[in-house]
Amino acid sequence: MYQNDRYTGSPIVNETKIGIRMHQNDRYTGSPIVNETKIGNRMYQNDRYTSSPIVNETKIGIRMHQNDRYTGSPIVNETKIGNRMYQNDRYTSSPIVNETIIGNRMYQNDRYTGSPIVNETKIGIRMYQNDRYTGSPIVNETKIGNRMHQNDRYTGSPIVNETKIGNRMYQNDRYTGSPIVNETKIGNRMYQNDRYTGSPIVNETKIGNRMYQNDRYTGSPIVNETKIGIRMHQNDRYTGSPIVNETKIGIRMYQNDRYTGSPIVPASMYLMCDRMVMNCSTILSIK
Repeated sequence: MYQNDRYTGSPIVNETKIGIRMHQNDRYTGSPIVNETKIGNRMYQNDRYTSSPIVNETKIGIRMHQNDRYTGSPIVNETKIGNRMYQNDRYTSSPIVNETIIGNRMYQNDRYTGSPIVNETKIGIRMYQNDRYTGSPIVNETKIGNRMHQNDRYTGSPIVNETKIGNRMYQNDRYTGSPIVNETKIGNRMYQNDRYTGSPIVNETKIGNRMYQNDRYTGSPIVNETKIGIRMHQNDRYTGSPIVNETKIGIRMYQNDRYTGSPIVPASMYLMCDRMVMNCSTILSIK
């Protein structure tokens, strides 16, 4: 948006777009004041006297380095060793390497001796912190079977707070140590036990090869479908009768019309009756 001139009503345009950047216009000439220059993908301020770009950095590889204000040469204060960058010493210019790689892990070097400070030990596939006084690994867990258990902080023995029964794990009671079994297997299904009686809460019944939820009041299975032939049909919620919304003609099933109850047979089926050896009495009666 530009302000309009209070006398002419025309917009006062005091900037000009060059590429994707806007530049203020000179208040006397109206020309854009361009005080920067693009080199590559970087913008540099122009010198106010010569108008040349002031380039105060140099790219070496993929990194930019500030130029020395007196010599103009890039100030390179880091060195790459492998795939890591290290600061150079300000007096010797040598890289200050303060870490050492052992295996696939990096360790900080001691600031006085230069040796890596190794404060962990690998046992099997697990790493353990070393004790700060003895240097020995602090092993605070024990493997039993394929599970790891925390060790007791006083005795050092593993705290086993679960028991395996079959292929399932159960938490142990914190007072008795016995497993808290809160489910019962009946057939191939697991049921939660009642928290007061301990008996399994069976809230479904199997009829044939299908499971039905039991009514919460009567305990009887809620059978809301009926099998006719090899197909299951939902029962009407009011009458209990199966809702049969399709009819079989030959080996094909057709949806029934929702108003008449008659099967909806595509028109092409009528033409097939004349060419195929089949009983078309049903189709013709619908026609």
